[in-house]
Amino acid sequence: EFRRVLFRSSDLNGNIVDCNEAALRLMGYSSKEEIVGKNRLELIAEKDRESALKSLKIAFEQGTTKNVEYTFLKKNGEEYQGELSASIPRDSVGNPVCFVGVIRDTSERKKAEEALRGSEEKWRSLAENAPNIIIIVDRFGTIQFINRTVVDARPEEIVGKSIYDFI
Repeated sequence: EFRRVLFRSSDLNGNIVDCNEAALRLMGYSSKEEIVGKNRLELIAEKDRESALKSLKIAFEQGTTKNVEYTFLKKNGEEYQGELSASIPRDSVGNPVCFVGVIRDTSERKKAEEALRGSEEKWRSLAENAPNIIIIVDRFGTIQFINRTVVDARPEEIVGKSIYDFI
């Protein structure tokens, strides 16, 4: 589940002036009063703050920044992974008026990606070290994977060829 969270800081110093209910829930706050007035950098883990300041500079120069990954902090100090997209609306003269940010909690996606990487590594290790030849062929007969070959060729030279070339 990806939760989108909106917060806005209008003083250009980074002080939060408003947020939605999803932001409160995600960050562990029970009311807007608890978060309004905090600097947005307080919501980013110390290790990512320098990067956040660089991205903020880019946002001010270009007007927007998209899907920048950070480690964010909840009220209780617990960390979570998220992506921040931000924009800097401007007035009729072109002066920045505020900072509008949307955070997407990517913690579950990161966990799933890590589990998938682990599973892929285990499968690849098993397949590459198996005593038998393992071949994966698509419905058109194209070899997608082979752990070792019988002929005098490396697996990289066989993958992509038709199984029928070897019959």
